[in-house]
Amino acid sequence: MSVKPTAIPDHVLKLFWDTDKSKMDVRQHARYIICRVLDFGDSPEVRWLFDTYGQEAIKGVVASGAPLHPKTTSYWRKRFGLAASTSSSSSWHGKP
Repeated sequence: MSVKPTAIPDHVLKLFWDTDKSKMDVRQHARYIICRVLDFGDSPEVRWLFDTYGQEAIKGVVASGAPLHPKTTSYWRKRFGLAASTSSSSSWHGKP
């Protein structure tokens, strides 16, 4: 995954209300960040996500059965042209 080194902007950090923001790392916590932004982000946050990680990395997280809300999973799988998921996602424990 090619990640543009960047600080996480305040408008994205607001999505991590339950996380110690001082420990968040764009590279190390990529999967966690991608999942949280896809589940809770609006257009500006999702735009930052695509600018930072790129479509292929985000598509890969969605395709891997990431622990997203079912409606989020359905939306992004359709958007990326992926087959519907038949497995349920487990909890993500990669929170910083």
